[in-house]
Order: sequence, then structure tokens, then C-alpha cells
Amino acid sequence: MTSLLNNSITPLAANGEFIGNWEHHKGYGGVSAIIDTDQDGVVKFSFSTNGNVKAHAQTFPITGGNMFHKSVNSKAHYFRVSYTNGGVEQTEFDLKTIYKTHTNEVEFDTFDSLPVVQSGVWSFNLGTVDNAVLDQIETNTSDNASETTLALLNAK
Repeated sequence: MTSLLNNSITPLAANGEFIGNWEHHKGYGGVSAIIDTDQDGVVKFSFSTNGNVKAHAQTFPITGGNMFHKSVNSKAHYFRVSYTNGGVEQTEFDLKTIYKTHTNEVEFDTFDSLPVVQSGVWSFNLGTVDNAVLDQIETNTSDNASETTLALLNAK
């Protein structure tokens, strides 16, 4: 589900800030943000148990000119995102927030270290694999079946 209160396409001034609104997202196990900007900045994912007081926050640096995508597990029933722009005015800014029913924060270096999943959806950004850019791998599993999807971009 796309967030109704934590998205923006309005470029920010130097050191400007976008602060989303607390949004109840009970029933969703994860939050993803996709950010496209031409300047460096910092994004903060904030979680609250009551929609008023921040209980947990995670901060991630953003490099201008590079698409940023991050998924995290939900830490409480309310969420908001904030973005602080660096010292140069933006000419491009697109922040989208998506609530997911399930996500896991996992890091690995090779296919051999992929985790074993009993149920749910897993997403990974893998980088370059055998001269092709591997964008995502999603594994959907159930008791009797599993399906794996690889999205290759810029194959060489």
C-alpha cells in the first residue's frame, strides 16, 4: 500500500526538510522508501506506538544522483519519514513510501548465503552479477511451493 502522508515531489532548499505525518500502518510488517534526488541528504524512518512520541528511528545517508531504496521491518504501528537536504538546493526530489505486508532486513554477499525462508516475501538489491545488473530477487514461499523472480537490468 502506498502511503498517503509520507510522499513528496517538491524540491527542497539548501538544508531544507520534508517531514511526513504520522500514519497508522498496523497490519503491515515493513516500510520501503524510494528516493530520487539530485543532491545529498539524510532520510529518517521514525516509528511510534501512539502517533505522537517517537519510539524508534533509523537514519540513512542519501547520495544525490543515485536512486535510493531501503526496506525496514516495522518497529511500531505508526510511521513517518523525514528527509533533510544537504547544503545545495535540489532541482529534483521524489520520495515515495510503501507499506509492505512482510519484509526482512537481510545482507549477503553471494547467492550461497541466501537465507532460507519458510514464508513471506524477501527483496534484495544485489548489484552487478555476471556483467548484468541484478535489481531484485523476490522469493515467495508457501508450504508446498516457492517462486523466485530475478529482474535483470542493463544486461551486457
